[in-house]
Amino acid sequence: MTPANDHNLAAAPGLSQALWMKGEVERFESAFRQGPQSRTPMPVWTWEQLERQLVSLASGPEMASVTPELVSAVRKQARWLPPEMALREILCAAFAVMDGDFSPPSPEAGSIV
Repeated sequence: MTPANDHNLAAAPGLSQALWMKGEVERFESAFRQGPQSRTPMPVWTWEQLERQLVSLASGPEMASVTPELVSAVRKQARWLPPEMALREILCAAFAVMDGDFSPPSPEAGSIV
């Protein structure tokens, strides 16, 4: 990338993030190509129900308190992701929330989103 392009990306952090996400989606789709599937739909649930369940599964009060931000971040990204990749992000969030050894960054370190 040329320095001029670096300057343009610095001026537009949203563009840089969008390009990064596009690359992540392409890598995911390459790794998990669509194969034969029954296409059985999943039950319908809401983001609020997901958040409520993750809070109830949290490893402790500290993780329960950051769960809404974590769900919000996944929800915001989900509309740009293939459904299976959004599912993967939800599963990763659930693992982090339930991991007793994981601790969220301190408020001094900035937002987790």
